[in-house]
Amino acid sequence: MIRHILISFIFITLLACGASAQFPGGVSHHPGLDWKVAETENFRIIYPERLSGIEAEAAPIAEETYTVLSELLGVEIPVKIRIYLTDEDEITNGFAAPIGYGFTKIWVNTNEALDSWSGDVKWLRKVLAHELAHIFHFNAVRSRINPLDYPLSNPVPSFWAEGLAQYLTESWDAFRGEKWLRTAVLENRISHTDNRSIRNGRLMYAYGNSVVRRFTELYGDSTLAELLRHRTDLFPGVVKTHNFYLAFKETTGQSYAEFRNDWEKHIRIHYHSVAGKMERTDSLASAPVPFPGTYILAQAQNPQAKHTATLAIHSVGRPFRILTIANDSTGKETVFEGGFIQDHLSWNADGTKLAYSRRITGENRAMLFDLYEYDISSGKTRRLTHSRRARFPVWLSDGRLLFTATELGTTNLFILDPDSGKEEQITRFKGDVQLSWPSLSPEEDRVAISLFDHTGSREIGIVNLSNGNFTRFTSGDVDDRRPFWSPDGSQIAWTSLRDDVPNIFIRPVDDVAAPETRLTNVFTGAELLGWRQTEDGDVKLMASSTESKQRDFLWEISPDREPWTEPVDTPERYASWTNRTP
Repeated sequence: MIRHILISFIFITLLACGASAQFPGGVSHHPGLDWKVAETENFRIIYPERLSGIEAEAAPIAEETYTVLSELLGVEIPVKIRIYLTDEDEITNGFAAPIGYGFTKIWVNTNEALDSWSGDVKWLRKVLAHELAHIFHFNAVRSRINPLDYPLSNPVPSFWAEGLAQYLTESWDAFRGEKWLRTAVLENRISHTDNRSIRNGRLMYAYGNSVVRRFTELYGDSTLAELLRHRTDLFPGVVKTHNFYLAFKETTGQSYAEFRNDWEKHIRIHYHSVAGKMERTDSLASAPVPFPGTYILAQAQNPQAKHTATLAIHSVGRPFRILTIANDSTGKETVFEGGFIQDHLSWNADGTKLAYSRRITGENRAMLFDLYEYDISSGKTRRLTHSRRARFPVWLSDGRLLFTATELGTTNLFILDPDSGKEEQITRFKGDVQLSWPSLSPEEDRVAISLFDHTGSREIGIVNLSNGNFTRFTSGDVDDRRPFWSPDGSQIAWTSLRDDVPNIFIRPVDDVAAPETRLTNVFTGAELLGWRQTEDGDVKLMASSTESKQRDFLWEISPDREPWTEPVDTPERYASWTNRTP
């Protein structure tokens, strides 16, 4: 207990020092920034001058969130909440700190929000409301000995904190629950604390999200607010604090362990009913394809030089991204790069160079993505851009590189000459638009690309390289992403989250009347990694699909396969928690 208290004191002290050192009032984390402050009725919004205008976007989100959460939880915060906004680092994240009445820091304008998250809500709305929900949670359970509540009373278990914030401000969707929970339930490894998976962090969010939704379905939002208001004598007659597990028992009449047992039975019935109507991974092929590593992130084949590049994480114990090149003829593998490499790889025309993007320390010590190339013959790497916020490199046959770059929240396509450093801008999108996963046509006149526009529509479109014109390829009604152009130029395949897990679809490119065709209907999902030419000359699609949180499996599937499908009609009483809203 004493050790736990000391660790908590150290953590709180470091967090407080870190807060004062990174923002106005202390030494800025990034030198040269001119911080501005905008005030509303309930908030102080602090932001760099270069982001002027974002305060007007953030203010209505914050104030409306305040109104709703204050009424729902019965909480009034007596000071103006500090919101720090920055885009100096390419980090798609935010945090809320329970210091005083709480503050939040949020990284904005990142292109990664397109791929890291699902759903139709744009990043600023999603993250700001979520972090403010944490602050309301902190204040709902705080006592007059705050921050000693945390080491002494256990008021905010991590799963409950994240689940509550998601329930209060978000819809249930693929990456905020469904994808991770399905796999864990099917494998019968629902625990997010068993240290068996690098994805336990994601599972913790999914677990907490589903638990809170089921709790409110059974007991209602008023009981949720009552639970947060509950206090227990810490020192009789002196201090009352909130202890989550004691509050749960006294508010609902059952222990959290009893509730959790009932919750597990409930979701198992739901997910096993759904699983019985969909494909399992063993329907994809007779056996998976070996790859170096445990979790696969990206793979690219080079037919000319007979090499395959794989980006993977090799173990739970050492969860680092490692880039490996294997000689397809000899099987010899070369590990040449580690670090935070983006999961997108591209070979040049003669197969001598591999392009990729990695996060580095750039200008003003900011963490940014830049482009690199690896030369097979020399074994050397070369940095191609500097503090460019550049991702998704794709080689053209003339030695230039197509890539995406993001400026103040808007992503566009560019072409780089690696030798001269000259750039040509291809698209002219404006506003809150993100692009990812460009795939070049064999004729190199068009690019298929994922787009996340200002309305929240996620779709696949085709960009004409000669004039930058964008043509819609999918409807935008569902979450379609990661297109890959077939080697013969006749088809585009992609991953869609319309099942609340990823599955693969395909459609002819130039036949506008042709319907899309489903290629997989896997219960735990299948994600497209690209096309591959097999040893006998056939062309296959490479897909990552697993029924285990402990490792991934790689599969070769035919572009002509017909998946097994049946209507999924599980009883509503077991699925209704997924649609639960405050």
